[in-house]
Amino acid sequence: VPGLFPDNVTNVVVNSPTQLTFTFNRSYSSSWMTYNEFSQITPFPEAWDVTALTGSPGSGGCYSGAYGAATTVTACTAVYTFLTSEAGNISGYATNPLWSIVDGPFKLQSMDSSGDVTMVPNTKYSGPQKATISKLEEVPFTTDDAEFDALVGGTVDVGYLPQQDLTASTTNASVAGPNNPRLTNYYMTPWILFSYNYAVYKLISNGDSGAAGHIFSQLYFRQAMQELVDQPLYISKLAKGYAVPTYGPVPILPSNPYVDPTEKTNPYPYDPSKAEATLRANGWKVVPGGTDTCVKSGSGAGECGAGIPSGTPLNFSFGYATGVTPVTEMADAEVASWDSAGIHVTAVPATFDTTVSTYSPPCTSSSTCSLEMGWWGGGWEYSPDSEPTGELLYSTGAEANSQNYSSATMDSLIATTDYSSSSSALSAYENYAAKQIPGVIWEPNLDYALTEVVKNLRGLAPQNPFANLFPEYWYYVK
Repeated sequence: VPGLFPDNVTNVVVNSPTQLTFTFNRSYSSSWMTYNEFSQITPFPEAWDVTALTGSPGSGGCYSGAYGAATTVTACTAVYTFLTSEAGNISGYATNPLWSIVDGPFKLQSMDSSGDVTMVPNTKYSGPQKATISKLEEVPFTTDDAEFDALVGGTVDVGYLPQQDLTASTTNASVAGPNNPRLTNYYMTPWILFSYNYAVYKLISNGDSGAAGHIFSQLYFRQAMQELVDQPLYISKLAKGYAVPTYGPVPILPSNPYVDPTEKTNPYPYDPSKAEATLRANGWKVVPGGTDTCVKSGSGAGECGAGIPSGTPLNFSFGYATGVTPVTEMADAEVASWDSAGIHVTAVPATFDTTVSTYSPPCTSSSTCSLEMGWWGGGWEYSPDSEPTGELLYSTGAEANSQNYSSATMDSLIATTDYSSSSSALSAYENYAAKQIPGVIWEPNLDYALTEVVKNLRGLAPQNPFANLFPEYWYYVK
């Protein structure tokens, strides 16, 4: 985010081997600084301050350099370039002396470029929980069917049930319902992350004959689109209950101290009649099952909005990621719902990699942006920035602001969450965002995984809401 970390650091002083002092350009919220700034710092061992495998610890000159000095920047850049190069050699991880320097409960024994990983306990680990299992093997699967077959065959102790292999529903996304009857040797524990889900509009798009971005920028249009998304139905019927509704930028589940009571209620519940009425009231001729057109151009009351000429159709493309059955089904259901109100949307399915690389980066200019709407299936997980403020997502110019959203009011509310530790500051931001739908479509947030655990293995649940594994706590019972 322009102006924030590390731009806001004016000096760093090493006081002792266990203490650093950071000086910033102004006062900031202590909780925001702890959870969203310092959380992004990863300490490196001195032995990684090298530019060659034969280098002695600290020989790279980054470790001992004065903060901000040109010579330090040069040295650290060279070190980082070298480490990045070594990190690209996946098959050499287990033998590279750099990666044998570990301080966690496990150390790497073997790894290949396919994703097969074997770890064993680190006998030098002095942390609070030492590993009791003798080995941890991570096994990759290229298809959902292959992973399900491994579960049915009992060849893995921990696996993940593909959504399409669910055979029964739950009434609580965090509580498992009946397991797939073929997995008699496993118990299932749903894994919910501290995250929320959304699709994006490209707010500076020149699509739809140059009018797409102008249409998407109208709050009334985003409200109407949201009122045609039936989250409760999709969660119940398509996700079999294993999803959490999204009503704003702070997750409802897992339980957390940040979500405001207002955001626990959908500000735009499913209401096709209201959506159509909203469009009519803002200058559109609504043609259910056809294509709506603007009949009252202009930016005044009852008109379509600035930059939207008369005769402009509501005709857009919607790229979405395939590979997860409920996501595909939800996207198809939304397209049908929007079409029923005359908002003609053409679905453009593609792989996750293609969709996220296409729609995640912000557009660089309105003259070159023809993208319209996109959804890579997942939204945002708050890690390593775990306090759910919005500077990365909705502040003007932020790198993760995929939709090119810009609002002086939003910028001000976000800045207040960064400067003040008051809970009211976060509530003001999240409630404003929930109602503004800032260039997004709130989408149901599928459980991150439906984790299957062999019945004699304990210590895995509850699962970490930031997608981390802690196998040092796992143990077997008879």
